[in-house]
Amino acid sequence: MSLTQVLRLARNPGFPAGDDSQGYLINAPLDGGEKGESDDVLALGSYITIHESDGRDLTYRVAQHKPVKQRDCCCSAKSKQEA
Repeated sequence: MSLTQVLRLARNPGFPAGDDSQGYLINAPLDGGEKGESDDVLALGSYITIHESDGRDLTYRVAQHKPVKQRDCCCSAKSKQEA
């Protein structure tokens, strides 16, 4: 089972109240995935810093979890094409 993690821009320099119109969608496994080097979890309400391509480090908040439908996953489309 995968989730789409909806990240919204949190308070940052130049964005004192954050900005819900800026963010990322990240597809990640909910459970049963490989253990990483840390036990960090993208829990609802947690914060993550992303190093942007312009060199800035901006903080984002996990604002929503949404289940991913199999057809929405880029991996399933890729595996069908390879078969």
